[in-house]
Amino acid sequence: DPRGHGRRVTELAARFPAVTFQWFTQLPVPPAQNLQVFSLSHDAFLERKGARTAYLGTSGFEEAPFLRRQNRPSLYDLAPAEPPPVLARTDAKPVPERIAADGSVLRPLSRATARRIAKEIARSGYRSAAVCLLFAFKAPGHEEILSAALEAEGVEAHRSSEVLPRP
Repeated sequence: DPRGHGRRVTELAARFPAVTFQWFTQLPVPPAQNLQVFSLSHDAFLERKGARTAYLGTSGFEEAPFLRRQNRPSLYDLAPAEPPPVLARTDAKPVPERIAADGSVLRPLSRATARRIAKEIARSGYRSAAVCLLFAFKAPGHEEILSAALEAEGVEAHRSSEVLPRP
């Protein structure tokens, strides 16, 4: 390509851990192209140029994306400059469900509730949703129900249990 993206992406691939590179090679297009798409989409995400996205988390845990770590450059600075979160707090929505650490259902998610949430998300103008429910890697059923309802409303859903199916 004229701007040399392919060469730079291939060089970047050499720096990736073997597992990550192995994952890229299993996709149906060449690894360099996968990394280029990943790089461009990552840039769009960081520059906040993508579709308006909702974050759907288990009730009580929908604030997870806003938690900060204590590992900052100036530990005693009482007002450190923090980068802005990748989404607004108003984009984080609770989902009334709960799965235990062993995968058992503590609070079921009904299809009717999933449809109501999906309609609300679509009506609010979201084009995409990150579905991140607790312990979904153990029992992805709730994420699947919610994702199907979102897709039926025209909202692109991305499930944590699909993106990273293990802890």
